[in-house]
Amino acid sequence: MFVDSAARAFPKPEDLQNPQSAYFDSDPGFGKAAKYYIAWERMVHKALEDDLFFSIAHVLETEFDIKCCWQLAGSLYYKQALQVLRGYLESLVLPIYFCEYPDQFD
Repeated sequence: MFVDSAARAFPKPEDLQNPQSAYFDSDPGFGKAAKYYIAWERMVHKALEDDLFFSIAHVLETEFDIKCCWQLAGSLYYKQALQVLRGYLESLVLPIYFCEYPDQFD
């Protein structure tokens, strides 16, 4: 998704003590991800306002997970960003899915 911008980033993160973020301004994948990020943030706020959550701790944690994933990817730490994203999917998205389709849990 951010491969082109990451390839042009200079200096490389492994050469720095404090890596700098690459510029993703014109990357269409980044724009799409940003839209989903904003949509998720709005959805969380709406769910909290209307008491539409099954666990407030899980909902709030997902907001921090997404922000962490976003920052890691922006700093070119893709492996760590994917690990955080997987945790997010396993802790919130899958439980919601299995609440809707309990027969799929088996």
